[in-house]
Amino acid sequence: LRFEMAKLKKLKISSIVSYVRKYISEIEDIRREPKYKQEEIVLSVFAMMFLQEPSLLKFKERFEIKQKKENIERIFGIKELASDNQIRNILDKIPSEKLKELYKEMFRRLQRSKIHEKFKYIDGNYYLVPIDGTEYFSSNEIHCNHCLETKHSDGIITYSHKVLQGAIVDPLSNYIIPFEPEEIRNEDGFIKQDCEINAAKRYMKRIRESHPKLKLVLLGDGLYSNGPIIEEAKKHKLSFIFVATETRNKSMFEFLKDETEEFEEKIKEEQKTIKAKGHPKRTEVHHYRWYNKLVSISENSNQLVKFFEFTIYDKDTKKEFFHNTWVTDLNITKDNIERLVNSGRGRWKIENNQFLTTKKGGYELEHNYGHGSENLSFNFYLLNVFAFLVHQVLHLTYDNFNKMKKKSGTFSEMYDFIRQIIKVIKFNSFEDIVEFFLNTC
Repeated sequence: LRFEMAKLKKLKISSIVSYVRKYISEIEDIRREPKYKQEEIVLSVFAMMFLQEPSLLKFKERFEIKQKKENIERIFGIKELASDNQIRNILDKIPSEKLKELYKEMFRRLQRSKIHEKFKYIDGNYYLVPIDGTEYFSSNEIHCNHCLETKHSDGIITYSHKVLQGAIVDPLSNYIIPFEPEEIRNEDGFIKQDCEINAAKRYMKRIRESHPKLKLVLLGDGLYSNGPIIEEAKKHKLSFIFVATETRNKSMFEFLKDETEEFEEKIKEEQKTIKAKGHPKRTEVHHYRWYNKLVSISENSNQLVKFFEFTIYDKDTKKEFFHNTWVTDLNITKDNIERLVNSGRGRWKIENNQFLTTKKGGYELEHNYGHGSENLSFNFYLLNVFAFLVHQVLHLTYDNFNKMKKKSGTFSEMYDFIRQIIKVIKFNSFEDIVEFFLNTC
């Protein structure tokens, strides 16, 4: 981690729980004399995701252990856990837009602490925001009116839920700050299905409204290198670095072939040691080329972009190890070209550091906690990724949390210890658990 730890007293788990309780309690509840309040349901699900419990059933079973129940009450403010069906029925009715506010509040807290400024990467001003779609639910049987549908040649229909997710990243850091996601969903009576491109357009409007003063650079794959998306980005004053391909941007590449003399370039050499047996050291050439004039993104588009490319090859054999090309609206110079390339390659951060972590790293994102008919599936996603966000903030702001992880070995081992230890020892706060671990293990 290249960031210095920030001393943030307000970002303790108790402070986050207090905010969530107060905020959710203010959401209108149309039920009459409910046994379980909405804030209790949301905090129960958050606690389950935070502790990386594999299912509602397991969480319920472990909650019945006296010491664990008392610890969860002290840490998360949950006195009694509703049944699985009660949790699902109540969470299904809570508007997803309301839960997205939790993400905004976390970012506001980061802004007050100035920790977000450490993510500025390009020219000391711009934040990188990779955007990408991901699927978190799929079934041939379970579905609702908002499911996306894939009809196969054999007549089988696959139902799914997907989102477009964005996050602030730094190419040199393992930690990211997820923004609130945009659901890709069909509405009742839909004629044409929702898709990632339409969700991206809505997302641009959303993040600009949520963060009107931030200088943001969207990062994306070749899907986004088209006129309508670039026009939408410019409309909302969002900069961009998108992968360009000869397949999607054929006319642009044909034009650039005749502009060779107008390209600028920068070449660096780097010694590389290959760990594989029998491979000696090699000298890699890092070749940067860019076209700083404006060129049309496609034949029938009036959207103008700048172009750059990056190639890594062996100095002696000329064997190529990496090559990619991008388009951007940013000015390209010898001083910033390396950071622009690192930024373009940094779009993988959303896949590697969030999607893979939440799906394979203990968060069980693809587990079907419940589907519902209105908002349940997406609300589970929102609270799952919110727990991931809180963990990321802890890594960025709480040095002992990082020491605990390092001492544990892996994240799964660390959370397994937390789940086990709260069964047998009394703790007054989450921070007490961390301190106990560091002092005794």
